Amino acid sequence: MKTLYLVRHAKAVERNASYPDFERELIKRGQKDARQVAEYLVSQDALPGVIISSPAVRAVATARIFARQFNYPSKRIRTRKAIYDQPASTLFNILQTLEEDCEQVMLVGHDPQLTDLARFLAPDFHRDIPTSGLLRIEIEIEHWEELTSGSGRVTLFHFPGAQGAVLEGKAFIKDLERNLSRAVMEVLKEADLVTAVKMDKSVPKFVRELARKFAARVKARAAKKFEAAERDNKI
Repeated sequence: MKTLYLVRHAKAVERNASYPDFERELIKRGQKDARQVAEYLVSQDALPGVIISSPAVRAVATARIFARQFNYPSKRIRTRKAIYDQPASTLFNILQTLEEDCEQVMLVGHDPQLTDLARFLAPDFHRDIPTSGLLRIEIEIEHWEELTSGSGRVTLFHFPGAQGAVLEGKAFIKDLERNLSRAVMEVLKEADLVTAVKMDKSVPKFVRELARKFAARVKARAAKKFEAAERDNKI
């Protein structure tokens, strides 16, 4: 299986007719946002083996912030001009030609190319990636040349202002159910071991509905934060 991380560059100075877009630098808030998202990714035990960035100043600066968190030598950050000024189809071609030993790859670039690429690989993804946004796509292939449209699955979407990890799919709910069931059983066993054992099979059913309702509220809350962050990151 291959894992792809898409990272949109952090918030940069605003566009200015007298200042080349390619040279736009990160502002302090952008640096802070990128660092926090990178720290979050490290907390998930994720360590991309290869980082490929647009050569634009704001993208390389973002890639370096992530690299620093992974203890990834900044000299090893690859740059591809196409990530800056070419459509998502070109980024797709870059991925298809990656070396086979690249199991976990991070692309640092710009929108709309990154979002377009994400939707091409994982059609169920319907959002836009905000600045400093991070998307993890897991792909059930052995070789990058096997990469096709729809072959990916989004397993993590994180961005500044997000309320924890926003997991796509059922993994989050399953984890929640498992942890809730374990916690409930521990409390019941302390109160009455015999009764708790008799309810061992019924407790998971009770917590399932609670977990689903909780996950729905977390998702709705994260969606509101995402919309607010998206409005605030239209650069």
